Amino acid sequence: MTTSFFPVGYHADCVPYLAQYMPKLTADYNAVTYSASLGLTIPNATFEQLQLQVCNTTCDKGRLTDRAWPLTLFSPGLGASRQLYSALAEQLVATGYIVVTVDTPLQADIIEYTDGSFLLAPGIGTDAQLEAALPDRVKDIIFVKNKMLTGVGLPSSVKPDPHRIAAWGHSFGGAAAAQVPLEDPSFRAGINFDGKLYGSVATSGLGQPFLFFSHSIQPDSGVISSWQSFLQASPTFNKFELRLNGSVHLTFSDAPLLADLSGIVELPGAGTLIGLLDGRRVLVILAAYADAFFGYAFRGAVKVPELLRGPNSGFPEVEFVG
Repeated sequence: MTTSFFPVGYHADCVPYLAQYMPKLTADYNAVTYSASLGLTIPNATFEQLQLQVCNTTCDKGRLTDRAWPLTLFSPGLGASRQLYSALAEQLVATGYIVVTVDTPLQADIIEYTDGSFLLAPGIGTDAQLEAALPDRVKDIIFVKNKMLTGVGLPSSVKPDPHRIAAWGHSFGGAAAAQVPLEDPSFRAGINFDGKLYGSVATSGLGQPFLFFSHSIQPDSGVISSWQSFLQASPTFNKFELRLNGSVHLTFSDAPLLADLSGIVELPGAGTLIGLLDGRRVLVILAAYADAFFGYAFRGAVKVPELLRGPNSGFPEVEFVG
C-alpha cells in the first residue's frame, strides 16, 4: 500500500480541508501499541480522531504541467505504518517534492485496505530475519517508483521528474533507502533516519550522496558499526552524518506531533518514548535538512549548501558528527 503526497499549486491557491489521519483499525492498533510502550491505557479513539490538513487548489492546473517535481519514496520503520509519517511527508511536499510513503506487506504491523480488509505482520527482529526481509522492501520501493513514473497514483497535472529521484526512510526503512540506490542507479540519493544498515550496501558502500541522521541517546553499537563500514567503503565528499539533540529513535516520525496533539506528551514516560522536542519543530528540522540534501544531490553534488556545511544558528538542535 502507498500514499502519495504532491504539490497542487502555489500556497495562495490552497483551499485547506481536513482528511482522516489514519483509518479506524490502524488507529486502534496504534493506540494499543502506544499503551503497551507507556504502560498506560490510551483510548482507541485517540488516533482515530486526528485529522490531516490537505489542500484543494483554485489554480489553473495548466500552470503546473510545465514543470516536473522531484520524486522521493519514503520507507517506514519496521512494523510502523506509512501513515505514521504523513505529516513529515507533507512538510517536505510543501517545499516542492512528490513524496510517496510505502508499506511492505508483512513488514508493517497492520496494513488496512480501502475495502475494510487488513493484513497483520508476524513479528520479525533478528538480524537474520531483517537481512531476509530487506530484498522485498527494496523491490517494493523500486516497483512503486516505476509505477509513479508512468503517472499511476498522480493527477495528470503532476509530473515526476525521472532525473530527480531519491529514497529516504526511518530505522529499517533507512536501511532500504541505502540499498535501493545501489540496486537502482536512477535513485540519485538517500537518507537514513536512525537505522542500522543491512544488505550488501553496508560493506560495499554507495557512490551516490547519502545522509545519516541519528538520535542523541548513545546509539546501538550495531548501528554505528554498520554506518562506519558503509562510510569506509564509500566516497566521503558526498556523505553527511548529523545528530538531532533531544531526540530518541521514534522522534524521526510523526510520533512527537501526535503526542503533542493527543495529550500523550503529558503522560509519564512520554519523553523516553518520543524525545524532548516539540513535534512541529521536529518536522521543520527534518524537512529542512532533507530539502537541503536532496537539492544538493539533484544539482550534481557540486556545491554543498550552507545548511550542510556545519552548525547553523537557525537549527541549534542539529549536531554535525565526524
